[in-house]
Amino acid sequence: MGMDVILGASALVIITSVILQPANISFSATDFSFPATSNNSKVFAFKLKSHNPSHRARLVYRYISVSMQLQHNGNPSVRKTAVPAQVTSELQQERNSDKTMAVEVLLDDQFYGFYSSNASATIMLFAQARFKVGLACTRLYNIRVRCQRVDLLPVSKSNHPLGIIANCSDA
Repeated sequence: MGMDVILGASALVIITSVILQPANISFSATDFSFPATSNNSKVFAFKLKSHNPSHRARLVYRYISVSMQLQHNGNPSVRKTAVPAQVTSELQQERNSDKTMAVEVLLDDQFYGFYSSNASATIMLFAQARFKVGLACTRLYNIRVRCQRVDLLPVSKSNHPLGIIANCSDA
């Protein structure tokens, strides 16, 4: 009798952990632009796309922080500067789906002047999320990714978003 309870509980734990096993979420950044704004502030905008391949679990983000690390002239002796960004989208993602989040980075005039010519950027993301199947949810997972470096010169000279894709990987 006691052994049956232990085996039943073990089977339940194993089945639950398999069902709630997190998927490998992938991220990429695209549609980079310096859009015109009504108050003439300098904004660097892009789309952050996440892919949830899980057929069972949806993703509920608790927190998303995006920053952009800038470097001038590709020169490693120049100090890299991280700029916080705002994610302007809902923080949930359905199962087996793609989600595109609009991201904006506000730059002051001096910062923009220094980095708008011959600069590159690396986008970094930190998120906390849970996977949810029905009413059951996993523990909180930390997600850290770093995207490929993007050359900002073509972006600053274009009047429309560039379709460059910067794939991201675990940081």
